[in-house]
Order: sequence, then C-alpha cells, then structure tokens
Amino acid sequence: RKIVTEHKKIYTGIEFLERYMEYQPDTVSPCMMYISADFIKKYNFSFMPKVFYEDEEFRFNLMQKAKRVLYVPQLYYNRRYRISSTMTVQYDVNRNRDLTKVIEQMIKDVDDENSSILKRYIEIKLWMLLDRCRLAADINGRDELVGEIINVVHQYWKTFDMPQSIEDIKFRVYYINYLQSI
Repeated sequence: RKIVTEHKKIYTGIEFLERYMEYQPDTVSPCMMYISADFIKKYNFSFMPKVFYEDEEFRFNLMQKAKRVLYVPQLYYNRRYRISSTMTVQYDVNRNRDLTKVIEQMIKDVDDENSSILKRYIEIKLWMLLDRCRLAADINGRDELVGEIINVVHQYWKTFDMPQSIEDIKFRVYYINYLQSI
C-alpha cells in the first residue's frame, strides 16, 4: 500500500517491477497474485523444481511478459509465521546454492538484454545473495559458494555486455571490493 498508491492504474509488468524496486528489492509473492490461467498456459510458466526461491524466477518471468498489472488494495491473504518455515529459517549453504541456481536461470530468461529494469532486478538479487553468503560465512567461518557466485556474476556481466555505463562500473568495483571482504 505504501509502494503503489495509484489503485486503479494499470502497469506493464516491467513498470510494476520498476515501481516496486524503488521501495523494496523484492516483489509480491505469487501466492498474493491473481493470474489468468490462459496467461500461464500461453507462456508455459512453471516453478523451478526442487529448489528454494523458485518463486523468484517465476515472478521474474511473469513480470517480463505481463502487459496489464493492477494493484488491488484488499486483504485477501493471511500469512502464518512459523519458526521452522521456509521464510523464517536461517540461511544455509544449500539455500544459498539454490538462490544461485535461480539467479543463474533468471539471467538466461531475460527477454530484453537492454532493459535496465531487468538488469537492476537481477543485480539486486545478486547483492542479496552475496549478503546472505557473507552472513553465512560469518556464522560458519567459511562459505562454499563464492566460486559458484563468481561464475553467476560473470554470466551476468557477459549477458549484459558490461560495463556500458558508470553504474555498471560502480557495480563491478563494489562487487570486487565486496568479494575481497568475504
């Protein structure tokens, strides 16, 4: 409600993603979306099997294709918090590995390699992953995923033919400094 104040405005998925990212690096969970079955069938959307964070890639593809997104300011969903649920458990190497796989797939799924919004969304997810791995390294004293993450970041750079702008250069500098701190 704080993010999308125009209740009757229709966005494209990319516009909605951009608007949402201004305030929060994550988007709405698929369980809080009404999605046409025809739309899902048309683009053959499905969740990645056997990984945590499968909704990240699903949502990413959904937003790329959506032509009409509307925010409905009604409460239709009630979430229950449990200590051992997927959403509340501490991150571990396997969860971080799954997020690495999901981000790697998102990079492959990009429809428009020139889209600064899609690029920024993936970049935010990469930072989130790096931060989680830093926390895991702080907890465990080491992190097994740094090499895998480096490969995903290089795939990101290759896909988007970086650097192309000062923001891309900043990302590389921050990334290299960040990896050295890990």
